[in-house]
This record gives sequence, C-alpha cells and structure tokens, in this order.
Amino acid sequence: SPSPVPTGPIKDFTVEGSNFKFTPDKITVNQGDSVRITFKNVMGMHDFRISEYQIATDIIKGGAQQVVEFTADKVGSFEFYCSVGNHRQMGMVGKLTVE
Repeated sequence: SPSPVPTGPIKDFTVEGSNFKFTPDKITVNQGDSVRITFKNVMGMHDFRISEYQIATDIIKGGAQQVVEFTADKVGSFEFYCSVGNHRQMGMVGKLTVE
C-alpha cells in the first residue's frame, strides 16, 4: 500500500495584479496544504509577497507571470501585498487565511 504523504493537497490559485489591486484579494487554505500561486501581472510593474512565509516574486511587468509555492504551515491571517513604491499603501493588498 502507498505510504502516506505528509503534505496536504496542492491548492492552485491564480492572482492577477493590476494598478493597485489584486484579483482575487482573498485566498483561504487549510493548514498543511501545499499552495501554488500563479501571479499574473495585468498592467504596471508589480510583485507578490507574503512576509510571514518569506515568499516573493520578482517585480514583473504587465503580461508576465511567475509562480510561488509554499506549505501553509502557520495558521492565521496573512497579508499579501505589492512591495513596489507606495502600492501597498495605495491598497494593493490581499489576505491569505490559513485555517
């Protein structure tokens, strides 16, 4: 019989970045899930970061995309944001909830 795999299922999300918002701006997963986020930049120059999970894409231009993967091992509510200029202050933020 196959041995149990310690990680949870992979949860796939696509998050689009545009001038000054993320779509969707809320992601909910379960603790232990493997999370794969494809960050697609629609327009402008943006990145996608979650400080508590030490994940960050490069700053990419409109039309580009980049994938980040991590294991959701901390329960709580974490902000994802764009670190370019004052975009975060302008509301380019979202929320990752790990239950």
